[in-house]
This record gives sequence, structure tokens and C-alpha cells, in this order.
Amino acid sequence: YQQAALNSCTRVASVSQAGASYLRAKFPSLGNRIVVRTLGIQDLGGLAEPAAGPPWRLLSVSSVDENKRVDLIARAAARLAADGTPVKWTHIGDGPKLRALEARLAQLPPSLAVDLRGQLPPESVHRELMTGGYHAFLNLSLSEGAPVSLMEAQCAGIPVVATAVGGTPEVCPPELNELVSPSDEAASVASAIGRAVQQSDAQRGRRREHWARHYDQAVTYPQWAAELAQLARGTNPHG
Repeated sequence: YQQAALNSCTRVASVSQAGASYLRAKFPSLGNRIVVRTLGIQDLGGLAEPAAGPPWRLLSVSSVDENKRVDLIARAAARLAADGTPVKWTHIGDGPKLRALEARLAQLPPSLAVDLRGQLPPESVHRELMTGGYHAFLNLSLSEGAPVSLMEAQCAGIPVVATAVGGTPEVCPPELNELVSPSDEAASVASAIGRAVQQSDAQRGRRREHWARHYDQAVTYPQWAAELAQLARGTNPHG
């Protein structure tokens, strides 16, 4: 029913250019209805506390499931630890693969410290992101739309290591972050983490500037609300 749904709409708003391109290619006759209107988040309050170490402090926030591949994060962190880099990895989130992840962690090297926090409310996640002193934020999903968690990391200036899928390269520009292929394995991800940790402090401000231009809800949401109101006035003479 996708084409029927699009046919019924005056305007179709995709949260990413990747999504809009997909829809235009699939339904070329409807291309003039499809626009990009990004999601947004509230300002978390500036740049996060700078990272210090060792150990390298890594953070991930997601469900623990087939798509999010948190087990690959575990393997990449273990690879770094096995090569002599002290690592502390914190994961926030729950999911169907959590028990399997816990079993895998029992076999990992002692130089890798792991903190599984489970599900936390958004304000706790934001506090951890801002005050945890993290070197990198990780997301290795096979598929994504426009990940809010990565917007939050960019707002805070934290370098991201993520798969280049969906809208992720738009949220996290590759020149400011480390993007990997969905086919990359633990060794490649570990190398990307190493590069992210070594990025200059100047990049922190540039990530936040990118967020402010494209994903600040104080800017994007009023614009979208005004556009929706204009559409309503145009289609409903009593609106």
C-alpha cells in the first residue's frame, strides 16, 4: 500500500536525503511531492566534557538486537583490548540479544571493562553523554533512518563510529566522524575507533555546528509547523 499512501498525500516528508532518494527512485511519478524535512533534538547544553584516558571510553545507546549489532561493538572493543589498549565500553539499552551478549562478554579479555546499563530514561542518557568523558560514540546498525542518538552525539561534539547506512552520513558527516561499511568486521571497526579517538579537539565544535545547522529542533520544528499550517490553509478553505 506504499504507492496508495503516497498518492493520498499532498507532501511526503522524508527525514533524510537517502530516504527521499529511495522513494523518488521507486515512485518517479510522485517525485515532486517528496521533500526532506529533518528530525531534530533539543540542545543538550553545549559540548560534552572532554575525554581523558587511558582507558578509551566508548559509549553506545540502542536496543540489543539483530539490526543494531551490539555484539560487533563488543568484538571491536575486545580487539582493541587484546592489542593492548585499555578500553571501557558502556552500553545503554535492552533487547532480545542481551543475554547472548552477556554470555559473549564472559569470554572477553580483562583489559576490557564493560558496563551494561540497561534501559534508562532519556534524561539519564543525556547526562551520561555529556558528563561521561567519552572518546567515541558507536552505532553499527545494518539499517537506519536518521538516528536521534547520533544527533545527540554530534550536538555534544563526540566523534561517532557508525555504519554508513540510511541517513547516518547526513547526521554524522564522514569528514568529522568515522563511517564504516556494513560488511566491515571487528578489525576494521577497531581501526576506525582508533582514528576517531585521535581526531583533533577542533572537530568537536565543528560537529556541534553541523548539528545546529541541520538538526536543532528549535529551528527545524517551527519551520515544519509553519509549512504544515500553510498546506492546511491551502487545502481546507475553513482552516
